[in-house]
Amino acid sequence: MLKKLITCTLLSSIALTGVNMLEYSPKIDQNHIAQAAEIDKYPRPIKKQQPNYHTKNNCTWYVHNKRNQTKRYLPSSFTDAKNWLNEAKRAGFATGKKPIAGSILQTSKGGGGYGHVAFVEKVNKNGSIKISEYNYNVRLGYGTRTLTKKQAAQYNYIY
Repeated sequence: MLKKLITCTLLSSIALTGVNMLEYSPKIDQNHIAQAAEIDKYPRPIKKQQPNYHTKNNCTWYVHNKRNQTKRYLPSSFTDAKNWLNEAKRAGFATGKKPIAGSILQTSKGGGGYGHVAFVEKVNKNGSIKISEYNYNVRLGYGTRTLTKKQAAQYNYIY
């Protein structure tokens, strides 16, 4: 009897709201799925999460934490952002000039002589990229930016 009551209530709700719950399918962002799969083509030289010894609220501290969240760990031995590209190569990370979602944007310029790193959140179809970072436009704080394809081409990327 209870089963029949629940079934009738459910069918009545569907009829009244016009919602066909049996055919509901959330929209999947295929571009985002493809980007996530692309970063996984690269080796993961560090298999376990490493302590983050970077100064809190600096770009290096933020990117180290972001990579921990994605399980693409970085060694604790990475120093200033300006050194990350060479340190990554020595540690066995793939590097290049192509931005990929989940990769690290790196430059030796700026940052008061320390360089800068940011996390690539998304690569758009037009080649622009969305990055998240600390201590760039917001002193010791979080921010995001979208870089054009031309701007993105000026940086190094650590996969």
